[in-house]
Amino acid sequence: MKTEKKKITEIAVAKLSGSLRNREDGHGLEDPEKILANPKNWRTHSPDQESAVEGLLEEIGWVNSVVINRTTGRLIDGHLRVEIAKKRHEAEIPVVYVKLSEKEEELVLAMLDPVGDLAGMDPKKLEQLLNSLEPESMALQKLIADLEEELGVGKEEQEVETLLDQAVQLEPGREFVLIVCEADEEWTKLRESLGLRAVRRGGYKPGSAFDATGTERVVKARRVLKLLAD
Repeated sequence: MKTEKKKITEIAVAKLSGSLRNREDGHGLEDPEKILANPKNWRTHSPDQESAVEGLLEEIGWVNSVVINRTTGRLIDGHLRVEIAKKRHEAEIPVVYVKLSEKEEELVLAMLDPVGDLAGMDPKKLEQLLNSLEPESMALQKLIADLEEELGVGKEEQEVETLLDQAVQLEPGREFVLIVCEADEEWTKLRESLGLRAVRRGGYKPGSAFDATGTERVVKARRVLKLLAD
């Protein structure tokens, strides 16, 4: 029996000898303050990108680890995420370790992102995916709206009879009264009595995935006073 198992093991090793090498060398958690940035890192990140990445981390959390080369102790991938973690005073972040020579580290550092950028795009699938997203982060909402505009995809314009350009927003220093409806019937009557109209959420490009409509929630006093006087 042992001889048979040994044969199976030898065959498996022989088959794996021609496979792609696994250069990962373990996983762990690291204090972001102690992670060494790579002096040869060539990537730069705009404030909009930083806000979007931070918004994704806040909303979802960590879904992929930063990459550290055990040989040099330097970061290979994840510089922006490490900086965000430092800014947020995170105690630990997930790390995948690899074991590469300095020349191999330089090759990965140079080519990891550009090779990914060579991927093509299926516009229809991307449009469907963007339209299905509902992130809470304002930075992510802006990023998706910008992507839609840049790529020329998005929802068709919604036709609403009394659609305003955007919802009226509260401004600092203004007095206001909050009316709470405790039943659907109350809300229906209030909406009809105040003539609340359909509005589009402010700040989004018409036709984008976040160009949603809803009922007007902010009404100026002069309009209510006029209704009361009538």
